[in-house]
Amino acid sequence: MAQPVKRGDTWSVRIELPADPITGERKRARVTAKSKAELKRKVTEAEHRVMTRSYVPTSRQAYGDFLTGWLENVQKREVRDTTYAGYVYLAEGHIKPTLGRTPLQDLTASQLEAFYTEKLTTKVRGDGTMAPQTVRLMHSLIRRSLAYALRHELVSKNVASIAHPPKKAAAEIHPWNREQQRAFLKVAMLDETYPSIWPVALGTGMRRGELLGLRWQDVDLEAGTIKVAQQLVKTTDNRMVYQTPKTEAGKRSISLSPHLIEVLRRQSIRQKEWQLASSDWAATRLVFTTKDGQPIHPTNLGKRFAVLCGLAMVPAIRFHDLRHTHATELLRQGIDSKHVAQRLGHSSITVTLDVYSHVMPDMQWAAIAGLDDALFGT
Repeated sequence: MAQPVKRGDTWSVRIELPADPITGERKRARVTAKSKAELKRKVTEAEHRVMTRSYVPTSRQAYGDFLTGWLENVQKREVRDTTYAGYVYLAEGHIKPTLGRTPLQDLTASQLEAFYTEKLTTKVRGDGTMAPQTVRLMHSLIRRSLAYALRHELVSKNVASIAHPPKKAAAEIHPWNREQQRAFLKVAMLDETYPSIWPVALGTGMRRGELLGLRWQDVDLEAGTIKVAQQLVKTTDNRMVYQTPKTEAGKRSISLSPHLIEVLRRQSIRQKEWQLASSDWAATRLVFTTKDGQPIHPTNLGKRFAVLCGLAMVPAIRFHDLRHTHATELLRQGIDSKHVAQRLGHSSITVTLDVYSHVMPDMQWAAIAGLDDALFGT
């Protein structure tokens, strides 16, 4: 080690670092302190970290700059375009305005926790606070970015791994009962805008994007099955793109009831009539389209759904709650949760049990009644 040097009120000394494993070039780093005793302590700590290969050279790179680079150079080629756009939105709109100027190496777990609390309690654009799940997504993004920094020896530890994100909120679902389902379909199937999509949504539990991306080539009316092979999704800049399902479980085959087979046969006939009446029919080969063959925009479908809920005088739920209604109905009929998970495209049966735990009490009462009958003949 070189001799310590004092400049003004600060002591400093250069220490040797391991040679670059590729070039063999020797590296040095400067350790500074306000006293000679403190400098000695810091040098001892630095030499220990060098020996244990945990030494990280001091850098004042801002976390915001690092995060932008990580997103552009790493995440952009590893995730879907829509997922990447969502990450950029969270980074630019929420993470960087608060944490972006903090040096990467100065981030602390308590600073991250204060950031999470701020997002959970501060109104976003005046329309309510941020959902815990969104804050958890930001935590995941920060944690993965710092894991990358740790692997590349830019930080000495991943402070996000010891920070406490918000607890996962229970899924809020609002399924309809049978009377409400029937009341809705009685009105919706007479609607001229998208008459066939509603019974298929309730009868299959498919996601909105899966329904809007469904092609006739993925429908086998003779076998009575639908193959989920693509989905139509809206990007953050309001474009519509086709994507394959995110997971292998999402790529599934769904059996159709006889009534749904007939609904889809009528939809095929209806589209042929629309095509004859249209001078600029778009040959998208989608099952559910506008009257000129164009894909249905997710926003327009949601607006029409809200109108039909009002006309049918049923509770106004989200379109996604039609999926929850389908699953709830199956579970209440005693269908095995494993088969329900496969039909919905869940990656694990645990997801199904967590989301639909509200149905379990009803199933337990049914099981008890069946047990009484088996044991006592009552």
